Amino acid sequence: MMLVYLNGLNTFFKIMKPNFRNVLEMALEEGVRVGWNRAHKYVEGEPHIDNATDVIVTEIFNSLDPWFDHVNGIEDEETT
Repeated sequence: MMLVYLNGLNTFFKIMKPNFRNVLEMALEEGVRVGWNRAHKYVEGEPHIDNATDVIVTEIFNSLDPWFDHVNGIEDEETT
C-alpha cells in the first residue's frame, strides 16, 4: 500500500513544474522584508545605507536557499 502511494507521489512531482517567477518574487519580498526589519532592529533612527543593503541582500539569499539545490559541486562559501 505504501509503495503504491510513493509511486503516485513520484509521478505527481514529475509532472509538476515550479513557476520560477512566483518563487523568486516570494523569496525576494520575504528577504527584503526580513532584511529591512533586521537592519533596523538595534538601531535608533535610520541604519547606515551600506549596513541595511548588506542585511537585505543576505536575507534575500537566505530566502532563496531553501528553494534551490546546489549542483555540480558548487556550494555556498559558508558550508565549505
